Amino acid sequence: MSKSMGYEERSKALQIAIQILINDYELKSSPESMATGTILIIYAHAVRRIDSVLTELGHEHRLVIVSSLHLHLDDENCLNIIVVRGKVKDISALEQSVRKVTGVRQLSSAFLAIKK
Repeated sequence: MSKSMGYEERSKALQIAIQILINDYELKSSPESMATGTILIIYAHAVRRIDSVLTELGHEHRLVIVSSLHLHLDDENCLNIIVVRGKVKDISALEQSVRKVTGVRQLSSAFLAIKK
């Protein structure tokens, strides 16, 4: 698996996996810390008012949203990519709000701590 991911040595793959695990733990245990990252959303665009609901959530959480990109994937699905920056607790609140929206099919997020 490590070779298929481009690592010559297993130890490097393990090192990176452990660093990701540590980063996730630090972020979840420090809700006041600053982070940056992305939230990827695939949703059914035919669901009534979903675009409006997502837009409203974007306005409610505008202090952590840096940018967003909307793509039409096919006749049924759209992809929304949201770039975020702010306190972990505020980014997590946005993520949880989006998860609850009817019509959201998949949501994936990745955050990194902003170290000073």
